[in-house]
Amino acid sequence: MLAYFAEQKTRIMDFLEQYFHAKKDSYSAGNQWGGDTVRRLIEFTSRGKMIRGGLVIMSESFFNVNPSADAVKAAGALEIFQSAFLIHDDIMDGDLYRRGEKTVFNQYTAMSRDEGIAGPERMGESLGICAGDLAFFAGFDILTAMEADPALKNRLISLCAEEYFKVGLAQMNDVYLGGSGREFTEEDILNVYRYKTARYTFSLPFMIGALLGGADTETMKKLENIGEMMGIIFQIKDDELGIFSSDGELGKPVGSDIREKKKTIFYHYIMETARNRGDKKILAALEGIFGNPDIGRDEIETVREYVKTSGVMERAEGKIAQYSRDIVHMIKNTNLNKKSTVLLETLLKYSIERFM
Repeated sequence: MLAYFAEQKTRIMDFLEQYFHAKKDSYSAGNQWGGDTVRRLIEFTSRGKMIRGGLVIMSESFFNVNPSADAVKAAGALEIFQSAFLIHDDIMDGDLYRRGEKTVFNQYTAMSRDEGIAGPERMGESLGICAGDLAFFAGFDILTAMEADPALKNRLISLCAEEYFKVGLAQMNDVYLGGSGREFTEEDILNVYRYKTARYTFSLPFMIGALLGGADTETMKKLENIGEMMGIIFQIKDDELGIFSSDGELGKPVGSDIREKKKTIFYHYIMETARNRGDKKILAALEGIFGNPDIGRDEIETVREYVKTSGVMERAEGKIAQYSRDIVHMIKNTNLNKKSTVLLETLLKYSIERFM
């Protein structure tokens, strides 16, 4: 599956470089920041696996053998949108590294510090916010450049706007859950997963590709639902990787979710299990670890060991298995050809077994 995404990434990056090159003079007019932002944005985007863009092309291929120019444009737009979200997300989380390199706002902080600007951290965050905003505008500009029928193009752009609005709301809920002391449920967490990650990572690309491929409404709806469940699996697996991966594999500091006390499904299962067992000693230890920015390898290992020995991992794997069964059933009930269903099943397997 990674080889498939790598192939689509080449297509998408070729388009994005052409797009930004054509916009170079327009974006650089007025001051220095147009060229600077484009350079950083291309570099930042190029470090991703481009799953969202790849899924647009994949979904269109269910109906058209060869990817259309519009599918590649839409794929490029979704990757630029993804960069915008990540740039802003890193600022909110205070993450200094992403994909093994400095985050965009951290790059600007370093630049400000080198230039002797007062308050370099604040300057870096401010410029990072602006860079993320510009990425959103560029993404929508790319979508307007599609050559599809105007009615279809308007439907596609409206679909993106609606889904991204929901992402913003889910991000607000994620931030609130992380900082508030109120009780939260497993469904609260799954709703964050559903709207912050699952739908815009899988459902939206599937729907866009299906639209461009001329799919009927029923097939589009099935792909939307498959994508939503597959995206939840993807996020659960992402949370697992956040606990067990190394820095090199993860692309961001190991244990960042633990330090930030992210309300993940693993955090929920860990704390619920510890409370139900009535083990006050381990519960006190875990409460002292989650949300502590100064924890090290020993504390992370404590969490890892508890996940492996307390039944938490089995519980998370059970949730994944539940969604997987539903997805397999839905794939079998689509009217897609054998090649397309095999590709979807391979994607499901990748989502469950991925290690990076």
